[in-house]
Amino acid sequence: MKRCDAAAVVAATYALCTAVLYAGTPVVLENAGFEKTGKDGYPVGWSRHPNWHGERAGHNGSGGLVFECSAGAKQKHGRPQQEVKLEAGKRYRVSALVRADGLLTERNTDAHGLGIYIEGYGADGKWKFGGGPRRLARGNTDWKKVEFITKPVPEGIVRAWIQPWAKKCTSGRGVIDNVYIEEYEMKPVAGVFSDAYRNEACGGKVRFSAALNLDLKANAITDYSAVFTYAGTRGDRVSAPTAPLTGGEATVTLDVSRFAPGTNDVTCALSLNGRAVDAASLRFARIMEPSKRKVRIDSMKRTIVDGKPFFPLGMYFRNRDLNATNLARYVEGPFNCVMPYAPQGLSEKDIKTYGAAGLKVIFDLRHGTTDEDGAETWVRETVAKYRDNPALLAWYTNDERPVADIPKLAFRQRLLEEIDPDHPTWSAQDVFSEARQYMGTYDVLGMDPYPIPKKPIETAISSMRQGLEGTFASRAVWQVPQAFGWGWLKRKETKGQRAPTQKEMANMTWQAIAGGANGIVYYAFQHLYERHDDPADAFEPAWARTKAAASEVKKYESVLLSGEEPPSVSGATDAVAVRTWRHGGDTYLLAVNCTTNAQTATLALPERIGKIVAADFGPAPKAEGSTIDVSFGPIDYVMLRISNTPL
Repeated sequence: MKRCDAAAVVAATYALCTAVLYAGTPVVLENAGFEKTGKDGYPVGWSRHPNWHGERAGHNGSGGLVFECSAGAKQKHGRPQQEVKLEAGKRYRVSALVRADGLLTERNTDAHGLGIYIEGYGADGKWKFGGGPRRLARGNTDWKKVEFITKPVPEGIVRAWIQPWAKKCTSGRGVIDNVYIEEYEMKPVAGVFSDAYRNEACGGKVRFSAALNLDLKANAITDYSAVFTYAGTRGDRVSAPTAPLTGGEATVTLDVSRFAPGTNDVTCALSLNGRAVDAASLRFARIMEPSKRKVRIDSMKRTIVDGKPFFPLGMYFRNRDLNATNLARYVEGPFNCVMPYAPQGLSEKDIKTYGAAGLKVIFDLRHGTTDEDGAETWVRETVAKYRDNPALLAWYTNDERPVADIPKLAFRQRLLEEIDPDHPTWSAQDVFSEARQYMGTYDVLGMDPYPIPKKPIETAISSMRQGLEGTFASRAVWQVPQAFGWGWLKRKETKGQRAPTQKEMANMTWQAIAGGANGIVYYAFQHLYERHDDPADAFEPAWARTKAAASEVKKYESVLLSGEEPPSVSGATDAVAVRTWRHGGDTYLLAVNCTTNAQTATLALPERIGKIVAADFGPAPKAEGSTIDVSFGPIDYVMLRISNTPL
């Protein structure tokens, strides 16, 4: 067998994996992210209420439903709502993202504030069922997730509603976004995943991970055990015990050359005190020679284009602003790719223009994910038209879509794996703790932490850590650092919020790379030339610092793309992120202070090191034997080149 049947692998993989990523079957909601609005701007699908209105005030500038009430004016009776279908006997997980801006409540308690509520009524019209979160948002809070799990739905519920809820709010403003409801079913083994691209390999070591939901209140973690099994070369089932379990995962690294050729199940079986509890499987293909793909992700999570390593370095670029002037400006930078925002996709002229400028294109393929009617036809026609274009790098399939859209995103991923095996999909997410739920909807993960000026700058490394932990470090990351000031939103709460300084932007970029990113796509070129309150954020200075930050990465492109096995390093801390490479006979070590405080760390390499040949971006640290003592001022970072010849 030379290659596996791609369509069969896709179908089987999705049947066994994506269906169990979320805890249960999602409940269908219309316009859960408040993106679609009527002529007057009110979100469609939701009943009207005088204290609520639609606005581009949602998470990261998306659509949102806004509550406002002036001091002394009481809330009007009722709440916006949407009818939902619930089944008797089932429990549901309900969640939403909420934010409060000067939101005052009747009492100083988290039981009052902005949240989400669900309720149901019997045939007699009487209330029979309802619930909401115990902690709501009030005062001034940044975006946070409120969620709760309902009691079992009683028999006799004939109508039910989901409702944005401003409980006992007396004045102020709040925003709700990304409402989600799913059946609550926490399978003990929620899915099995591999770190091999598209779940196929010829041989070598592949790490398999199972997502676990263990009851550690009733049982000790040592009471549980897990075993992976796979089809061996003789057709028998081979067992492999896992590394010690955690509450969230079981892992094992297997030599794929010992797998039977073809596509077979890799299964994780969980036991409690020797009694079988649950199991889940992944369809994995052992192929006899590497698949020849135009673009793929290798075992080191590098992007490989036409057989050569490629470090995506680019920016988001509003495609309607594509003209000779803007493109000439863009190619002044050190960029090799571009992510053109184009809600209806690109034209042949567009992609030809970008390609002629020497840029690889991440094609915006999000059209139809909010309304799947007719979208499959559009995707098939668009992919057939552009999949052989030499400028194509990847498909962009998700831009911060809520959890409610996971089934649609999974459908699109399955479709693309079937009709274009040659290009990966890229997904940008803004709720980093939910990365695991989206597995099976993308090949490459992107996260977009935009902390300046109101959040800690270490949000950048935190996003990387959450994303890699959530995905078992099994996916490549093209990270999305902030290059803009929030004034482009033209909202009163963002007025005057500055853009990052050059050092802040560079620091966030190197945080991402130290955290494991193998691609950088800044957000966003178009927002650099939009009006800003701060003269320092005008286009020329903003563009100069963006180019400068990206040029630092370009300088080390060959190092970042090295295929040599990097040395291990210990001593990194929550505040100091570290990553190493081997290249050209030397060791390279990146260390980043991810905070605005002074930091120190003692780093240890596995062997006695030679001379620190160069220290770029920061002062040379002290080195002795195999240890390196770094001492940083606020948001400092350094790239070290170390001779591999011991002193």
